[in-house]
Amino acid sequence: MSEKVETVTTEKVQETKQEQAEPKKVEAKPVKGFTQEEVNKIVADRLDRERSALAKALGAEQFDKEQIATAFKTAQEQLEAEKKAREKVEQDLTQKQHEALAYRYGIKPEKVDEALTLANLKAKKESVDVSEALQSVAKEYTNLTSVKVKGGVEVSDKATPKNPYLSESVLKRYPHLAKKN
Repeated sequence: MSEKVETVTTEKVQETKQEQAEPKKVEAKPVKGFTQEEVNKIVADRLDRERSALAKALGAEQFDKEQIATAFKTAQEQLEAEKKAREKVEQDLTQKQHEALAYRYGIKPEKVDEALTLANLKAKKESVDVSEALQSVAKEYTNLTSVKVKGGVEVSDKATPKNPYLSESVLKRYPHLAKKN
């Protein structure tokens, strides 16, 4: 029995030496690829499926390229018109908000556009908020504001309103009731 073990062991050792001496050849399986024609056919089939799905979504019974193109173009035009309308509304809203800020800081109504132009320039130059820029414009350019601050007291440059109950004849008779400006 020991002879059999030695023989088997010797055969295995010889096989192992042969395997080490000769590397095993790995069989390379060819990778199946697609030809250009097959790729083109796959892409064309996919496009046809997408177009027919789009045609159904748009309500077209049959696949008609012109109908789809027209519907797509119309949808794009509507989207662009809505975008422009939205941008205009946003610009108008921003303008109105800035005008409200201008009134808040005491800018004269006839000078709002001038003040906003100065504030926008200042905001871009100094990288500050339009509100802060408008506030500094109101402080710097007092000719734009309707309220002047003197010694912590706000003084308006508007004429004092007339009392409707004081007529010319009453003021002549009682001159002490007339306010002196």
